[in-house]
Amino acid sequence: MLEQLIGQSLDRYQIVELLGEGGMGGVFRARDVTLQRDVAIKVMHSQYARQPNFQERFLQEARTAARLDHPGIVKVFDFGQSHSLLYIVMEFLPGDDLGKLLADLRAANEWIALPEALQLVRQVCLALDYAHHHGILHRDIKPGNVMLKPEASEGLPYRPVLTDLGLARLLEGGLLTQEGTSMGTPAYMSPEQAMGEQTDARSDVYSLGVLLYELAVGRLPFQIQTLTQAIRAHTREVPPPPRSVRPDLPEAVEQVILTALDKEPAARFADAGAMARVLAQTLAAEPGAPTQVPGATLMTQYEQSTSRPRGSSTFAEGPSGAVLGRTVGPGGAPGRRMAAFVETPELTVDPGSSTVVPVTILNQGPVVDHFRVSVAGLPSGWLPGPPPLIRLLPGVQEQVNVVIQPPRSPQSRAATYPFTIHVASQDAPDQVTEVQARLTVRPFSQLDSHLAPETIQAGRAARVKVENRGNTPQTLTLTWQDEGKELSFRPSRAELAVPEGQVAVAEFRARPRRRRWVGGKKSHAFSVRVAAPETRSEVLGGQVVSRGLVPVWFPPVVAAALLALCALLALFVARPPVIRSIVLSPPNPLPGEPVTVRWVVDNARSIDLRPLVSGLDASAGEYTFPGGFPVSEDLTFVATNPFGNSSRPLAVTVLTPTPALVPTEGPAATPTRTDATPTAPPTQEAAPP
Repeated sequence: MLEQLIGQSLDRYQIVELLGEGGMGGVFRARDVTLQRDVAIKVMHSQYARQPNFQERFLQEARTAARLDHPGIVKVFDFGQSHSLLYIVMEFLPGDDLGKLLADLRAANEWIALPEALQLVRQVCLALDYAHHHGILHRDIKPGNVMLKPEASEGLPYRPVLTDLGLARLLEGGLLTQEGTSMGTPAYMSPEQAMGEQTDARSDVYSLGVLLYELAVGRLPFQIQTLTQAIRAHTREVPPPPRSVRPDLPEAVEQVILTALDKEPAARFADAGAMARVLAQTLAAEPGAPTQVPGATLMTQYEQSTSRPRGSSTFAEGPSGAVLGRTVGPGGAPGRRMAAFVETPELTVDPGSSTVVPVTILNQGPVVDHFRVSVAGLPSGWLPGPPPLIRLLPGVQEQVNVVIQPPRSPQSRAATYPFTIHVASQDAPDQVTEVQARLTVRPFSQLDSHLAPETIQAGRAARVKVENRGNTPQTLTLTWQDEGKELSFRPSRAELAVPEGQVAVAEFRARPRRRRWVGGKKSHAFSVRVAAPETRSEVLGGQVVSRGLVPVWFPPVVAAALLALCALLALFVARPPVIRSIVLSPPNPLPGEPVTVRWVVDNARSIDLRPLVSGLDASAGEYTFPGGFPVSEDLTFVATNPFGNSSRPLAVTVLTPTPALVPTEGPAATPTRTDATPTAPPTQEAAPP
């Protein structure tokens, strides 16, 4: 899978070639197109980047490493994420790492001179001590994490440079998902590290002791392949004394090694700086090299490694396309205990199904041997169980089936996975045959869509939630519609990118195209189609509830209010006139004498004095008959308004005069008005209503 990155770009970095691959990821040479320089990029395996909290912890460790500035620690230039891949950009150091250079020395039957080995480890101690003072533990000291930089340093024609500082810590906290990976390398880890206990600077000192043992003696103190073996060896077994393997080794060097390898952290060097000081004293006291093993310099191997073309395969093509395994002994030296090959190194499988890798094993040794088969590079959950232990007579071969079954889940991401089949001899555990193969996991699609809520109020937001349960990213097209074309959707179409195993949400709103003025609740059915390329579409159904601008209950309420208002108006306003009083002046007129009618009425508009006068202004309050009445008259007083009238009888009583007697004697008499006897009462008052 990592080889597919060659030729691609991660942000501003153009990937050129794959330099190496480990448990956490691969290291590439790349070109920084902005600064026009070569850099090394470590790209983490995607299964790590997808795990919870890994990205945050990776960036935190990268920031910490970027703050370090020491010539013995590889410089970190940049770090980031691109195409769902986490990467860290470092200084590019050409050539192979110390592990490969030592393997080349073994193959040539040579070994590193002791002064050079001591100086190399001392400089590594100094770099590590600098990191410790900045709060960083390495946790994975081994030859594979030491590079050589072509610049002279303190008696060496090169400078050892530490890589992968602190990255082993990322595998803490339950992030172990791949066989063969752990927080450290089993052969080099300290007892407390193997047991999963708390570590400090003295844990890295133990790993430095293992490295110094290997460089000084030519072999590791313990032959370890698994974490179980590491726990037993580092916590219980006593390493062979270095001078028992190399009698010519100075006692002072042996004492440094044994102090660093003490099982109890308190008995080791307090820190890497203390170990460096003791090594400097040892170098001053023992400047010569051991006599039994020829002394060689790593600079020669370094120059050869930088001149070799990169990208050469570690395995060869066998007959009919079979891939032959490469058998190596301690540290990579060629071995001849066994041979192994795979007929079909290119495999394809559907998640949820299984595929079988037939591995043919040949016992090339002189005795009966047992062989154990294991797989590295694939998640452990993809292997139903380890293949059985195989017993073979000398010269006999047998086929072992390795079953690979990736689960049907997003974790079985559609991709090509390079993996390694290891065949180990039980009689000689230090010899392992490696066979390279590739597994292509086909993509599958499985979507789970939900509409929330299914009943939506018009104009309010709703959501379509889609979970991608497949093993490949999906780009989905969402479209909304209703059969009656009554609804308007915003948006009416949307694109949704959903990575494998992730959930994406699309928000939308729906409302009627035409809003009703009056009306109650109305439901409109609609559907959402969720479609992906080469995948059957899913259709989700829902309802939009709308209401009129004027609720259906509003008109009756208004009508009732108007009726009530009218009733109040009728009660207080719509009343007939009320006649308070009617007065005649004079109350008993003489014939022909003017008569004035005065009245007091409420709520009247006009007055009639029937049958003589009509249409009088009620507000005038009076009306005068200038010619009076010749005789008594019965009238009707009528007060009128739009809502009715009120009436009262009005009798006008005219006095009849009585003639007076004229005296016969004396001066002429003056005529006088005589009293008359009324024929009716002089005035009338209207009774109050």
